[in-house]
Amino acid sequence: MTGDVTQNSNNNAGLVVNILAANTGKNITVNGGNNNANNIANLATITLPNVLYIRDDASGLNVLNSLTAEQISVLTRAGNLALGNSNVSPSTGTIYLQGQGVTQGGSSTITPGTSTASTLIVAASDFRFGQGFSAVNMGGTITTTSTASPAVTFRGASTIVLPQVNVTGSGSSVQINDGNTSSSTVSQTSGKILTVATVNVNTRGGVTLAQANTITNISGITYGGDVTVNDLGGLTLTGDIGRFTTGTNSVARTTTGLLDLNARNVTGSNVTLTGVTVTSTGGTVSRTGTITIDAQEGSINLTGTLLTTGVNNGTVQLLATGGNVVIGSISTNTGGSVVIGGAGGDKIGGNVTQIAAINTGTLSGNETGSVTLGNTSNTFGAVGDLTAGGAITVYDSSLGLSVSGAVTNANTGLVSLTTSGAAGLNVTSTGSINGAGVTLDNLSGGISVAGPIQGNAGTVTLKGPGGFNPVSPTGSGVLKTTGVLTGESGVATTLSLANEIGQLGPYTISGAGAAFTFNDATGGLALAGDVTVNTGNVTITTAGGPLAFGAHDVTANAGSTATFAVTGGGITQAAGATIDAGTGLITLDANTGAITMAGITDTASASTSAITIRDAAAVQLGTGTATLGTVTIGVSADVTGAVTQVGPLAANKLIVNTAGSVNLATDSGNTIDNLNGIVTLGNFSLRDSTLGLILL
Repeated sequence: MTGDVTQNSNNNAGLVVNILAANTGKNITVNGGNNNANNIANLATITLPNVLYIRDDASGLNVLNSLTAEQISVLTRAGNLALGNSNVSPSTGTIYLQGQGVTQGGSSTITPGTSTASTLIVAASDFRFGQGFSAVNMGGTITTTSTASPAVTFRGASTIVLPQVNVTGSGSSVQINDGNTSSSTVSQTSGKILTVATVNVNTRGGVTLAQANTITNISGITYGGDVTVNDLGGLTLTGDIGRFTTGTNSVARTTTGLLDLNARNVTGSNVTLTGVTVTSTGGTVSRTGTITIDAQEGSINLTGTLLTTGVNNGTVQLLATGGNVVIGSISTNTGGSVVIGGAGGDKIGGNVTQIAAINTGTLSGNETGSVTLGNTSNTFGAVGDLTAGGAITVYDSSLGLSVSGAVTNANTGLVSLTTSGAAGLNVTSTGSINGAGVTLDNLSGGISVAGPIQGNAGTVTLKGPGGFNPVSPTGSGVLKTTGVLTGESGVATTLSLANEIGQLGPYTISGAGAAFTFNDATGGLALAGDVTVNTGNVTITTAGGPLAFGAHDVTANAGSTATFAVTGGGITQAAGATIDAGTGLITLDANTGAITMAGITDTASASTSAITIRDAAAVQLGTGTATLGTVTIGVSADVTGAVTQVGPLAANKLIVNTAGSVNLATDSGNTIDNLNGIVTLGNFSLRDSTLGLILL
């Protein structure tokens, strides 16, 4: 047969046949006539060089053998279009397959034509009305070299199970539903993959593309259920992924290569994005549950936004075991958290930095490199467990910051925490800090330390210049460093636990009446800078070694009535250094060690306890000035060694009670008005340069 085969449009009865087969030289058009009355049960082998159009209006259609034509359309409306293991192969044209249900066997191959514009459409709805959505369940293969976009389309189905789809034409794509009226769930036959440049999905159901697919781009996914996409080799998002309507569905995208989010948006209840390196140039990843960005052995470079919304306490977790992490904007609610790195092998492989603000409840993480989160617009409620292999810098601009976990870099860099919150920078009893130096800086409030601070050989700095809460340790809030403790505060600083500090200073207390109290429990203490108060008391205590002032000063304002009390296993002072209590009292207690002073000890106090030197072995006085008050050397003979001087002593009254000799005759500048009791077991010598001396 060499001519066209058509169906008479006036044939009211239609074509009723069990098996239809054909081999012609032209077109075949069996379109149902006016009454849509065709009843074709089966198609056998049909071969022709031109167009094949078969429409069945009865109870479904089975394809028993191969269909070959230039262009193929097979439609059935009242039942399933069952392709079985038959092949459908147009020579150059397109394929349109539609039934109320479409199935394909595992050995079937559908091959759209070789034309670059050839396409395949598979639809599972009533072809008359586009309704009555049924299932697409395909387990064979679709192969095309078409460059059309889309080259393959699945539409109008209640469920779509995809076959093997190989679309190799440059720039081609696969469209899974081209309208959101279908509530189909989308999945794949086990072991069957998608190989295509671009995939787009539009459905009110879920999407599970979990096989070992090779997809270059996703141009968009609109969904109504959970979404899972798996890819080998690298994946780029060129369109948004978002819900058809509000819901609690999850989104997971995985690739074994680069995952490039571009500047596109991803929305879901829980979002997991995995690739060997994950990047974005903008856009927003948002969810009401958890966002996980897993760059595996690669890096993360995000310039877009990670956003958690809703009433749940959402979490953002970033994982990149092989490289650096660059963070864009992250925002969770105040009960949420940001976790950078994971336990064990999931730690970040490089450094962590940011290019936009992070706003969250709790920050934690585990990094091989440094952590630099110094954006001045950050807001953190707390820092939990945070481990790094380099320096840690965290800046918070909220109402205050708590350290509730272990913050440590194992002595590989400075740990610096800054907040501008009046509620304080608080190291809680469950918190601790360990670094090669530690800086705690509250720009507008105070600092409280209830957990241990270990600075190793670095500098520990405490700053709370605005002062609402005192800088005061409680519980186990011990400070340790073989280096320097330094700081400043607008209010009282109380560091009275068994701290272990190598050096102290500079330390400044600016508030009126604000005291400085510091205790060092072991090894002695050396001043590395001046200790300055306004009008508050100063108490410095060390054990296990001397308190060495060096060339540094301990001073109060001139009008201060503060009490200075310094205690050490010996006390030393270099020439040029000054201890000046204003009009307050000074007590030097050597705790049975030697006192060697070469600088100035000065007070304008008129008290009978203006300067007290006690509990010492040998005592060397520098320049001592208490012209209105009393200087006492020894209490109940607790100065056991010799008392000498290298500078003048000025006092209204002098009291001596020692167990050793006293020689105050070597300086011609002594000015003593009254001797108010001299008790010594050794010799006593005094040279006074005034016009007289009164023995009381």
